[in-house]
Amino acid sequence: MRKKMYVNFPEFYVSEIVDVALFTYVFGLQRGIPSITIMRAVELFLEDMDLSEDEYPLDQAYRTWYRMHKKYVKLRKT
Repeated sequence: MRKKMYVNFPEFYVSEIVDVALFTYVFGLQRGIPSITIMRAVELFLEDMDLSEDEYPLDQAYRTWYRMHKKYVKLRKT
């Protein structure tokens, strides 16, 4: 018997993987090209991964990167 509440776990894990890929891509670009803005690096990620605005909105990607960077900085301090 199937429970009433269902979480699409494969979709959930893919979204987490894309977030991690975004973070590492942007972080790597910034390390290699310090003059690149975070927004431009995020735009390049979305372009290179062929992700549309509907699949991964730019503002969401931008906020995700900052959230993950904040965690990264916190982990580096400990």
